[in-house]
Amino acid sequence: MTMAIITIFLFGSTYIFSVGLNATGKNKIKFTARNLAKDMMEEVLSKEHWKKDGACGVTTLVAESGESRFGTTADTVYDDVDDYNTTSGTGYSEAPPRKIDVMAHVTGAAMNEYIGFKREVKVEYVNPNTFSTPVLPSPEDKICKKITVNIYYDPQLAFPATSLVYSIIQVVTKT
Repeated sequence: MTMAIITIFLFGSTYIFSVGLNATGKNKIKFTARNLAKDMMEEVLSKEHWKKDGACGVTTLVAESGESRFGTTADTVYDDVDDYNTTSGTGYSEAPPRKIDVMAHVTGAAMNEYIGFKREVKVEYVNPNTFSTPVLPSPEDKICKKITVNIYYDPQLAFPATSLVYSIIQVVTKT
């Protein structure tokens, strides 16, 4: 009888311990995802919110020809938030996340400690009253830009739609 009670106690303790470890692992993934999203949003928001010429009546938000996130000169690096949409307008994406550290000369290097994570940035025009996407903005419209950073985690790197673990949305207005 004593052996049965000890066995049940050990089984229960082992189960509780494994559930705790699982929860800790999930919390670590969410914490990492949140930090990756915050870092990317901070980078995007450090750029000009509106193109320098003031034109907001364009239909697509994309980088100018020759610009990239890891450009090496003022003419080739992203300089405004629109640039985080690719030339196809689908948004910037990277897996694993890549770092920008000009001082350490590792610009564009993959952050291998984050293998299994994927970052995406999408920038789109939105109506300031409804936050819905307007069809065609014109310069006289009061238009905002919605910046969305999504973080996905999938250790098998298949990235199904259900793997979203963190998302940040920021809206910027033209002053």
